[in-house]
Amino acid sequence: MFRTHDRKIVGRVSAIAAASALALGGTLALAGPAHAEGVKGEFKGFADVTGDNKEDSLGLFVKGYKHGDKVVAGLMDLKLETGETLKVYCVDIETGTEGGNKYAEGEWGTTWPSGADAAERRAKIKWILLNSFPTVSVDTLKTKVGIEGLDAQEAAAATQAAIWHFSDKIDLNDAGKGDVTKLYDHLVKSATATDNNEPKISLELTPEEQSGSPAATPGVGPFTVKTNAEGKVIEADLKAGAPAGTTLVGKDGKAVTKVGNGDELYVKPAAGSETGEATVEVSGKSKLDAGRIFNGTKKGTSQASQKLILAEHQTVTAKADAKAKWAAKGALPAFTAKQICAEGGVEVTTKNNGDMPFEFTLDNKKSTVKPGDTAKQVVKIEEDQAYTIKILGPDNKTLKEFSGVLDCKTASTTGGGGSTPTPSAPAPSAPAPAPAPSGPSLAETGGSDSSSGLYLGGGAVLLLGGGLVFFVMRRRAAQ
Repeated sequence: MFRTHDRKIVGRVSAIAAASALALGGTLALAGPAHAEGVKGEFKGFADVTGDNKEDSLGLFVKGYKHGDKVVAGLMDLKLETGETLKVYCVDIETGTEGGNKYAEGEWGTTWPSGADAAERRAKIKWILLNSFPTVSVDTLKTKVGIEGLDAQEAAAATQAAIWHFSDKIDLNDAGKGDVTKLYDHLVKSATATDNNEPKISLELTPEEQSGSPAATPGVGPFTVKTNAEGKVIEADLKAGAPAGTTLVGKDGKAVTKVGNGDELYVKPAAGSETGEATVEVSGKSKLDAGRIFNGTKKGTSQASQKLILAEHQTVTAKADAKAKWAAKGALPAFTAKQICAEGGVEVTTKNNGDMPFEFTLDNKKSTVKPGDTAKQVVKIEEDQAYTIKILGPDNKTLKEFSGVLDCKTASTTGGGGSTPTPSAPAPSAPAPAPAPSGPSLAETGGSDSSSGLYLGGGAVLLLGGGLVFFVMRRRAAQ
């Protein structure tokens, strides 16, 4: 998950330009993400699956969890900046989350899970999402699995527990055969690894920066559109502030306003322009498929938050942008970066499209990029560590920076732990020998707003089979 504000600086880039400030763009560059993030949003809490304007979840007994034998499970809400609300589950039980944490789309290959069997586990999680609640209705699950008394809360909790079985190797610990366990057993035993295709990003424009000559044909680029939308339904334009006469064209050199997946865009400077820059923006309705990963940061920090996964197919409003720079002469670098989990850091790429060498220092290593060449270097970052990588010009002013948190592994493989909610009232008694899930050993999968408070108490108690007790866990309805 990448941020655009400064935190603890782990890697610094000292870039010493061999060309004039004019050739380098001549302005202070803003912070940018180290990869395209797609849609962004804020974690809200457990979802209302019963229609009573309250957030629903269940307490479960589990085994294999590092911080106790009780967790809280349910479907959760992630509200996007554009207003839509996504339904998500957790794929990182050892890390907590709470209301207000910020999230953005991530990638399977750079996030989760770790281990030689990662591909098989990812595929089985995807199967569960496509064959359980909410993609499949409760009524359909009742008939298909043969669970007459199954309700939405139980279906959500069972689905979450089955996902944890593969994402974090956590098992439901039920001596009996209650509704939750019956669905959990069905999902775990039935899941197949036949479909390991990663769901596509909602909308992306790559690379995030290109440079070139103002005389380049058909223009400075290409910028490639990647989207899950069907057809040419994505709007494309130049942001306000582009130099007069600058146009956005396709690879055929013709002006373009609508694009689709795989289309290439170019920025054509006005005749006679010697130097300048413009920002390309694409936007429109796209779709996200079940299984898309979301990486988060804890509010007020740049620390990694719990990973979330999209529970069902949903339509979203998305946008993305990229910058084009041009100059008639001199060094003309363009910078991009991406997290490389296999290398344990961030790979910074410097491409020089000018006619003079570009000299720079990255992570205490001096390099020179010849005209037309590209240099790549990995800046090592510790897992879950916040970083800011800066590229500096000859006057020590920032030309570009990439900041974020290296979040490659689930906490179950790195030893991290999540915060835990404390019940505001004792759990009601039940005629069962097993203790009820309670106290600070409950794993916080849904999180809590400080204003509303996550609590136990006042919920119904269900005695299931051999004694496993599930507590209905809700957040108070908004006042």
